[in-house]
Amino acid sequence: MPHNRYPMSLRAKTDGEALLLDKRDILRLCHACPQIMEKLLMRFSSKLYENINHIDWLTSSSAEQRLAAYILDLKHKQLTSNIILPLSRGQLAAKLGIRYETLSRLVSGWRQKGFIDIEKDTVHIHNENYLTQLSISAQRPF
Repeated sequence: MPHNRYPMSLRAKTDGEALLLDKRDILRLCHACPQIMEKLLMRFSSKLYENINHIDWLTSSSAEQRLAAYILDLKHKQLTSNIILPLSRGQLAAKLGIRYETLSRLVSGWRQKGFIDIEKDTVHIHNENYLTQLSISAQRPF
């Protein structure tokens, strides 16, 4: 960025390591090694596409569809029927673009109908077909 300031910050929950690279050093590396520049451009393009899809997903689907798609995506990534939610419920609501109260109401409704069970941060799906049908319209075909 022209002002050399990154508009985000982060806070780690555990100890970790970070690498701070100067913009001039990155530009020199890109000029000296086009293969690295190509990989960076591919990565940036991929992240841009991911963010555009996320915005479209937030604006073109319902809260229930987004929650179903999120839970099913976690199931496929974790390869288990006992899905561990990696976010707090407040963080999950923010990620899905809904209010905490809406998330709680959806989860309670699905529990009462027997579609899922949830205890602390673990979700067990009882009716995957219901969630799949809900999430179909929230998925992009490409």
